[in-house]
Amino acid sequence: MSPAPPLKRLLAFIIDTLTILAIIIILSVSIHTLFMFVAINANRSVYYIAPIVAAVKFLVSLLAILGYLTISNWYWGSTVGKSLLGLRVVEVNEKPLSLKSSIIRSLSYILTAWTYGIGFFIGLIRKDRLTLHDFVSNTKVCSAHEDFLSFDTKSLSDTDLKPFAGT
Repeated sequence: MSPAPPLKRLLAFIIDTLTILAIIIILSVSIHTLFMFVAINANRSVYYIAPIVAAVKFLVSLLAILGYLTISNWYWGSTVGKSLLGLRVVEVNEKPLSLKSSIIRSLSYILTAWTYGIGFFIGLIRKDRLTLHDFVSNTKVCSAHEDFLSFDTKSLSDTDLKPFAGT
């Protein structure tokens, strides 16, 4: 399998970031509403629980990110963004991703992001296109199949176009 092109990986990253953001917003609003409801019913000031709410939101957000990346890469072999762009995460030996490798990949992915994305740029320099989290987890992202977001007119036969010939 050939390494995934950097532009496709970038687009997959953007799609996954938006997906994770939507999940975090839903969880954050739910947590905030729950804590406000508890504070009001306990006759407590909202200011007393604000640090607790912030800490819980942070931890839940971190777990949501780790869960999304770990489970989707391990169970389906790709995240939503990678799937839409026809990319797949596999071990370097091209076997399906193990749960252990997926966990290591997710943890190192977060560390890569927290270092201002320096680990992502390593993939632009290396011939094998491995980023820091790929290297640490012994995985790689490769092109699996044609993506859903492209339309190849070469695959259409003349018989497919006959219904439109008279228009």
